[in-house]
Amino acid sequence: MTTASAEKSAPWIYALLAILVVLPFIADLMLPLGTAVWVVYILAAAVSFFAWRQEAPIIVAVVSTILIVIGYFLAPSGVSESLAQINRSLCVATIWVLAATGFAFIRNKTEVRRQEWLQAGQVGLASRIAGEQTIEQLSDNVLDYLTSFLGAQSAAIFIGKGATFCRKASFGVPDDAPVPQSVAIGDGLIGQVAKDGKTITLSAVPENYLYVGSALGRAVPRNLLMFAAEDNGVINAVLEFGFLKDIDRDGAALVERLSPMIGIAVRSVEYRDSLRDLLEETREQAAELQAQSDEMRAANDELEAQSRSL
Repeated sequence: MTTASAEKSAPWIYALLAILVVLPFIADLMLPLGTAVWVVYILAAAVSFFAWRQEAPIIVAVVSTILIVIGYFLAPSGVSESLAQINRSLCVATIWVLAATGFAFIRNKTEVRRQEWLQAGQVGLASRIAGEQTIEQLSDNVLDYLTSFLGAQSAAIFIGKGATFCRKASFGVPDDAPVPQSVAIGDGLIGQVAKDGKTITLSAVPENYLYVGSALGRAVPRNLLMFAAEDNGVINAVLEFGFLKDIDRDGAALVERLSPMIGIAVRSVEYRDSLRDLLEETREQAAELQAQSDEMRAANDELEAQSRSL
C-alpha cells in the first residue's frame, strides 16, 4: 500500500485531531483561567504522530498555539495571569517540540512505507518475468502485473527491432483503437522515449495514443506514463500506461527501478530466440552435411564397384 492509499485509509485520525483541538478551546471559554484544559492540546500533538501527512503535527501546533492565546484572553477569571502565562508558555513549547518530533517521525515512516512499496513492486515483477518465456508471454506478464500494481486501466509495450519499435502486447485497449502497431525512433512521444530513454508523464493525452475500452465503450485516459526499458544503455522496449485517475507520485520512481529488470528480461528472450535459431540452423546444416556425406559415400561405392568390374 502506498503512502497516498494509507492517508485515505485513516480519515478518522484527522477527525480525532480536530476534536482534540476544538474541545479544549470550548472548555477554555467556559472554565476559569488556570484550569489545565490546555493539556488536551498536548494530547492532540501526540495523536498527530499516527497521521500519514508529515505536515499534520505542524498544523496541529499552529492551530493549538493560536487557540491557546485566544483562550487566555477569553477565559473567565481564575488564577493569576502571570501563572497562567507560564503554564500556557510551557504548553506551547511542549507542543512545538512534539510537532518537530512528529514531523521527522512521519517523514521517516512515510519513506519506509515508500521503500517497502517499491521493493514489493520489484520482487513481484521479478517473479512474473522469471523462467523461459517467449517475447509475447513476457510482454503479457509485464503488462498484466504492472497495470494491477500501478492501478492503470490500459497499457501497451513496444519491443525494439532495429530502428522500429513494434507493439507486442496491450492491456485494456480496444482492438479498433487507433493505436499504432509500430513506431519509429523519434516519432511521437513513444518514439521520443525510445530515442532518449526519459520517463514522460502526461496529463493532456493527445489522440491516437492509449485508449481505455470495454464492451460498453471506450475513452481516452486522463494521464499517461511512458518509460523505456534499457540494458547497458541500450533501449530495447518502451512501455506506456494509461490512468483514469491521477498517477501515484511514486509510480515514476518505481518504473525507474524496473527499467533495467525489464530490459534484461527482453534481452534474455532475444538471446534465447537467437540461440534457438542458431541451433536450428546448425541442426539443418548438420543434416544437410550428413545427406551430402551419404551421397558421396554412395558415389564412392558405385565408383569402386565400376573399377572392380573393369
